[in-house]
Amino acid sequence: MAGIENKVGDVVYFGTDNGQRIEWKVISIRDRMALIISSNCIGIKPYHEIGGDITWADCTLRKWLNNEFIDEYFTPEEQAKILPRKIYNGKNPHYNTPGGIPTTDKAFLLSIKEAKKLFAGYPVAELPLRANNSWWWLRSPGAYPYGAAFVYDDGFVDERGRRVDELVGVRPALWLDLNSSDEN
Repeated sequence: MAGIENKVGDVVYFGTDNGQRIEWKVISIRDRMALIISSNCIGIKPYHEIGGDITWADCTLRKWLNNEFIDEYFTPEEQAKILPRKIYNGKNPHYNTPGGIPTTDKAFLLSIKEAKKLFAGYPVAELPLRANNSWWWLRSPGAYPYGAAFVYDDGFVDERGRRVDELVGVRPALWLDLNSSDEN
């Protein structure tokens, strides 16, 4: 894929939001696949619109990301480059709140562990790279099953979380097939 030179830290443009190309950061490369995360939030949404106890598998944000987001932000050709992946939804590492069953997703949010590990691989300090000038959801549960973890605007990961019906930024992650050609 053009724009990805097989290294973490590359910036690529993929998909559109209101007529503007979406900027993504490469945060992992593995087996001719690139894990990318949007450089900025793609909207502000609740993790789960009706609130209450919820896990990633059943939340409304997951449904939106894997349906409307994929359909509306990407052409059919771009959609073909997005790889569905089995996503493991472990418990909160600090509070032991259950994370739910594994899911298969094209678009997803990072977990607490992924947000800490993947950004730490960058050649500069990790906090500024996680920082986004806005808060953004993680898929991991918070301290309670009615909350989800998130990242503060300064890059600090809040494992305690926010109530799932609150409005917080969304930074989707995708696995892209690097074997496919890019005509853009």
